[in-house]
Amino acid sequence: MLPLHGPAIVGLVLGGLAIWWATARMTDGIDARNGLPRAASALPYEPLTSVAGVARGPSFRRRPRRTTVRDMAQLTRMSPSDYTWLQMDRPTNLMHVRCLLWYKGDLDLDDIKRVHMERMVDTYQVFKQRAILLDGTWHWQSVNDFDLARHIYEVELPGAGDRQAMLDYVAGTMPNQFDFAHSPWKLEVFRGVTGLADEPVTVVYQRFHHSMMDGIRMVQLLVHLHDFDAAHEAILPGSVGRTAKESGTLAKGLQTLRRGADEAADIARHVARGTAQLPSSVAKRLQDVDLARDDLSTLEHPSRLINAVQRFGSIDNKLLNTAGELARLVAAPHENRRAAWSSPPVVAKRVCFVDDMDLAAIRTFGQRHNATFNDVILAIVSKALTRYLQERRTPLKEVHWMLPVSLSPMDPDLPKVLGNNFALVFLPMPLGIKNWDKLLAAVKERSGRLKNSEEPAVAYELQRAMARAPKRLSVGLTNYFASKTVGVFTNVPGPTHPMYFAGAEAVGWIGFVPTSGDEPMGLAVFSYNGKVFLGVTTDGQAIPDPERISELIKLYYDELVESL
Repeated sequence: MLPLHGPAIVGLVLGGLAIWWATARMTDGIDARNGLPRAASALPYEPLTSVAGVARGPSFRRRPRRTTVRDMAQLTRMSPSDYTWLQMDRPTNLMHVRCLLWYKGDLDLDDIKRVHMERMVDTYQVFKQRAILLDGTWHWQSVNDFDLARHIYEVELPGAGDRQAMLDYVAGTMPNQFDFAHSPWKLEVFRGVTGLADEPVTVVYQRFHHSMMDGIRMVQLLVHLHDFDAAHEAILPGSVGRTAKESGTLAKGLQTLRRGADEAADIARHVARGTAQLPSSVAKRLQDVDLARDDLSTLEHPSRLINAVQRFGSIDNKLLNTAGELARLVAAPHENRRAAWSSPPVVAKRVCFVDDMDLAAIRTFGQRHNATFNDVILAIVSKALTRYLQERRTPLKEVHWMLPVSLSPMDPDLPKVLGNNFALVFLPMPLGIKNWDKLLAAVKERSGRLKNSEEPAVAYELQRAMARAPKRLSVGLTNYFASKTVGVFTNVPGPTHPMYFAGAEAVGWIGFVPTSGDEPMGLAVFSYNGKVFLGVTTDGQAIPDPERISELIKLYYDELVESL
């Protein structure tokens, strides 16, 4: 268990009230037979047929089979943070982590198998294990007939075998569940793919079930499969996640009390300062940086009202920030119902990506505006989504994302254990702000308050509690919180220098994140060797044209570069 401070306790209380208030509403729409939303459970699921004669794999199996006492040998009990992803699987949104890596020239299939066997499969037994449900408890169990050829094989893309054919194939595999009689991962090799580099490249398409590992661990693992020049052994950038070492109990308690007193005083100072000129102060506090003329709508919109209340404390006031961010998690409306993408999810998905962005240019722009790389990327996406919604005549002033926050640092060394060790937190993204400086100020304030809060620790414990809850309640809570966000937004830094697989240089790397509930979109940012790649995953019905979002992201990136 993670240590919980005063703010975290406040958050748990708020979460408990939210659960009490929302349970009846959530479970009304759940099918008691399988714990799925009735709309989803009623979907007539049909296994996809092959594309151009290429077999895709097994049909969807909602849950692995139950096992008997005779199968109990070689069982490893699964942690709640891992099996929660198995419980979140839906026919319309499977919890699979996917990525594409492409390399100069050709790669021998035997070399691909050898490296993965030596550095991945033999290192982590989970790649030889299947997920089973035994008497209501999830376990990993060794697969007796493990065959690497079942997991690593070549696929011939249909048609021209170009970039678009590759993306169509990837999108076509997204509704396909793994065969849980075997370990839930696959690696497919495409040869001679055009449109990704000056010359045809070899592409490796990897997918894992999220129960095996999170995105940070996946990056560490995949980096470990590669080699680097002797001069570039420090292959990963600075740590990702929370790295501060825990102090002793007494010191931590004194620190918590001291911080609580300081933050209470900080709030008092802001309130006292505001009462000196009450009318103008209140108006100022109740105005968003980006929405300065909408006082009444601020009062009507819970998230914007929380933004206003948080300004009664400084941006590093952890007590106020934690309470505010957790209140936002509970009170935020179902944004998706107001936008062009407001439709129930379907099985079909679409994918595309942006791959022509320079890391140094984004960092330079950020330095000039006193903003981080992540702030700038969020601002670019904000402008792109603003334009996308305006074109469809459904403008919004704010959307919310689920943002993964790693609870352990990203080490250059390979971790001893994979698994999931992160929390999904709520990140509000302002929309409709044209001026870069004002937009970055709004983004920095929202992300800064999130960083200076205990929401990740509380969210992690809430996720664990949801995983342990009865199926109907667990599914209901997942749908309830997911429906408040447009999707998952993740940013993972990769190697800063070229990496090589079996002698072939990696040219590009992109990921596609899963979504849950009614979320229509997922964005994955990845940096590698001085370049920035951004993968876009969308619901096939809610956002049938992810290419337009990619075009707009590139458009505002180009605008940013032209200003340098």
